[in-house]
This record gives sequence, structure tokens and C-alpha cells, in this order.
Amino acid sequence: EHLRVVRLAGKVNSNVALLDNHFTNFISTLEESGLFQNIEVKSQVTKPYLGKDNLQFELKCII
Repeated sequence: EHLRVVRLAGKVNSNVALLDNHFTNFISTLEESGLFQNIEVKSQVTKPYLGKDNLQFELKCII
């Protein structure tokens, strides 16, 4: 079986209290779009040098 893989990397910038909610909503929107069979969060991190209001992520999406 041949799988097509898309890797998405990005950054969310938001009020600290809403950061996780925004990321979760983004993932939900991708899942509900029907574009991908599967979406796996490979990494989801905040780093001190980015500031506490930033979250970096990498997703592995199967088309």
C-alpha cells in the first residue's frame, strides 16, 4: 500500500491561557476537513527563547 505523507510545521502565537485551545482547534479543523486519513502530532513544544506565548509544532498527515 502506497501512502502519501505530508509534514506540516508551524508556530502558534497567542495569549498563554489560550495557546493550547488554539492548537487543539487547528488540529480539529484539519481532521474535520476530510483532507487527511490520519493526523499525528510529532512534536508540540514551547521553548523559552521563543517566548511563553509561542508554540511550535510538527504534524505528520496521511493523505
